[in-house]
Amino acid sequence: MALLSGGGKLSGKSRSIVTTRRPKTRESGFKVKAGNTGGLYKTDKSVSAYELSPDHPVRITFSIPQDIDIFSGFGLWYAVDTNEPSEIKVRQIAGEKHRLTNKLFERPNWSKLGSMWLGDSEQPETITFEFTAIASTRFYVYQALAGTVSEPQLDIAPPALTKNMYSFAPEALFILEEGTIKIEGKEITSTKEITLKNCNRCGRYLPINTANEQQHLSFSNHCTAAHKVPCQHTTFSKLKKPGESEPSLILRNGFQLECRFCKKFRVNAALNPQRTVGQMREDGQRRRAIELLVNKAIGRSPVVQYRKEHDGRELSDDIWEKFDKKCFKCKTPLKLNQVNLDHTRPLSLLWPLDSTATALCKDCNTDKRAKMPSEFYTENELQELAYITGLSLEELKSGHPNVEVLDLLWRRREWIFSVFFEDPNFAKIHQGKDTRHLIVKALDKASQRAPEEQRCSFTEAYAAFLRNKN
Repeated sequence: MALLSGGGKLSGKSRSIVTTRRPKTRESGFKVKAGNTGGLYKTDKSVSAYELSPDHPVRITFSIPQDIDIFSGFGLWYAVDTNEPSEIKVRQIAGEKHRLTNKLFERPNWSKLGSMWLGDSEQPETITFEFTAIASTRFYVYQALAGTVSEPQLDIAPPALTKNMYSFAPEALFILEEGTIKIEGKEITSTKEITLKNCNRCGRYLPINTANEQQHLSFSNHCTAAHKVPCQHTTFSKLKKPGESEPSLILRNGFQLECRFCKKFRVNAALNPQRTVGQMREDGQRRRAIELLVNKAIGRSPVVQYRKEHDGRELSDDIWEKFDKKCFKCKTPLKLNQVNLDHTRPLSLLWPLDSTATALCKDCNTDKRAKMPSEFYTENELQELAYITGLSLEELKSGHPNVEVLDLLWRRREWIFSVFFEDPNFAKIHQGKDTRHLIVKALDKASQRAPEEQRCSFTEAYAAFLRNKN
């Protein structure tokens, strides 16, 4: 037993279409912490390790002080030596239940568990979790934290910004009054290395995964789109150890310079109120345009069609029930109004939202974003997903776009350029960016993922259309 105290751009741009970078229009108001570039890293080791098996669970008890209208929280970074996270079960067995961050990743990646809430009592809480495994593995703990939380930007943040603070634990646990953490299990002599990256705003070194960077912990990825990988932005993807003159850690996706907490409170909180209406609508219009084009290509709205074919039943209701009213990834129970319908195969690759959709919670849906299933789920999860959705493993593992829709859109490209683009919502220019050109680029990004013989260039076709029009 151990006792711890918490403390892109596509290549070959057409000359006829010039998309300029949006000019700098606003300042975050928060400066980079002196000496912290966000491009530094170091390594450390786990502080303890335990045998985890059917006969030897690991129990972790957090004793957490509270105060009225003060944030409290708990959390830890941990790792297991298994390729299948589904073989590990995490269950709360005592204490008040709060919304959790529970990201369990395969080896050699690190995982995290935690929560954070605004206190309504001065009474401390005691919360216990039990970890169990189907087969024997090692269970490593890097750092565990518990206590009240205070940080200047968090303390003054409006309620609208602090609704989902549980999803920022444990990286947002700036401990003010420390609690205690007790770990019960069969302790063993073993260590595991962990990589820590520097945040250029708060200056802390926080855990990252380097084996699979998209299993992110404390920092969001910088480049995830296929045409942007590997990331070529030096400070984001080429990290140095303090004192080194040359990078010694080269990343594929790269990470943001700011940790997730600082990105939200020291960058976005200041920038978002300064965004113009046009800037805020830009991404939404592009996504809506792709959705409309996909529906036009297949000749119907899949959601409406589903309702007609299933006696008025809603797609969202049936997907929710099909996935046992839980998030497929983290298994969190969901109310119907909490479920996020994920395309399973992403809309950015021209796949419609239909009966093959996946039920996810908001956090897992945000994490998945435009990833293909094979980029987000484990092998066991893919097999389960194939069984539930009816898609084959080959379809789930493929990175190809919907080539049938791509072909239909290519055949109707003249209609897209001459009719669809006449919609006033798409015929706008915001900060030097033409929405129609962004839609064309999005179609080309999907095309670049198709087999070579099925690729096409909407950019070149649109440039030719504009030349002929003029």
